[in-house]
Amino acid sequence: MENGVRSAFSVRMIVENLLVIRQARSRIYKVYHEVSHLHSFPAFVAIFYCCCSSVYNIYFVVMSMITPVRATVKAEVLVDSTFWILTAIFPIVVLSASVHELQEEGERTAAVIYDITEVYGSNKEIECELNNFAIELMHRKISIQACGLFSLDCRLLRSLFATVITYLLILVQFRGPVAAGN
Repeated sequence: MENGVRSAFSVRMIVENLLVIRQARSRIYKVYHEVSHLHSFPAFVAIFYCCCSSVYNIYFVVMSMITPVRATVKAEVLVDSTFWILTAIFPIVVLSASVHELQEEGERTAAVIYDITEVYGSNKEIECELNNFAIELMHRKISIQACGLFSLDCRLLRSLFATVITYLLILVQFRGPVAAGN
């Protein structure tokens, strides 16, 4: 009888601990959501500026390579533009990497829940609580976005790279004058 009471007490403690963890995760999710909402417009403006700055500076690098200009001017434009390109891209890379790490931590929670389910799968009460938690994790993914337009994870880097290349090709096709060469 004592083992049955101990077992029931142990199961109840596990379920209560899972509820506490679920509530903590719910609070964390709300904080992420508020942070995403609060910083979405400034992040959008910063990313737009960095993207435009990158296009502008990469354009000067490419145009200085294709148009005949003095070697000193070419080197000057190359060094200056490369510095500004790196200055514009660095904040986006850091932001994307940070958001990606944050999302991976959220996904690790789901993996831990599934591991616990394998251990305590024989107990219906614990299994039910773990399944509810897993469903909540699937439906409440942590995602920080800029104005709801795009996620600020590593997919942002790929999208910005494609955008910069596209606009760079358009600008090179029209071949506007290079200020440093004229």
